[in-house]
Amino acid sequence: MVYRKSFSFKPEENRIYRLRLNGVFYRYRAYLNNFILGGSSGYFYPTFFDLTRYLKSENLLLLEVDSPHREEEKGIMTGVFSNFPDLPERYNPGGIWRPVEILSSGPAYIDDWNLQTMSLGNDWGEMLLQIRIFSAEAEEAVLRVILTPDNFQGDPLELKISLPLIKGMNSFEERFKASNVKPWWSWDLGDPNLYRVDLSLENNGEVWDRRSERTGI
Repeated sequence: MVYRKSFSFKPEENRIYRLRLNGVFYRYRAYLNNFILGGSSGYFYPTFFDLTRYLKSENLLLLEVDSPHREEEKGIMTGVFSNFPDLPERYNPGGIWRPVEILSSGPAYIDDWNLQTMSLGNDWGEMLLQIRIFSAEAEEAVLRVILTPDNFQGDPLELKISLPLIKGMNSFEERFKASNVKPWWSWDLGDPNLYRVDLSLENNGEVWDRRSERTGI
């Protein structure tokens, strides 16, 4: 199948624009204004493509999607959709599953991140934050990390980290200790306490990029 979408846009200077395909079944190639952005496969995780150099005032986004049957091609991983007995014979779930978005950020953005609980005490937790940041130029930035209780009452924890960014991809690790934490428990042992983790990448008070997710300690 081929999907087409025409749209108007006003790109701003010193901004990075990325296409996020949140889920396409099963493999695909993406084009913007006749330039190939790239391709990927798999339907349950997002893929990003840089749009900055290709965006114009009037645009055409095109997506070629191929969803072969597993029995026709080896190496296709379609999970329950392969041989689930309640699906019609030759059922094909191919197509766009989740939203297609354009993300906007400043000269740098958060590419990926992970927050792990390394150790726990009676009322404290030692955390490890791993993060990748892409920067178009060498810059100085500040990463603000806020952990806010999401499904219970409590005080938020805020952390600021100064980051010297080089041009290209940057990787950082930061260990820190959180006080008065409430850990997540399975239902038979306690309460499933969750925190909302908000990350913001800033420069001189300007927010370049934001990420947010819920997690347990």
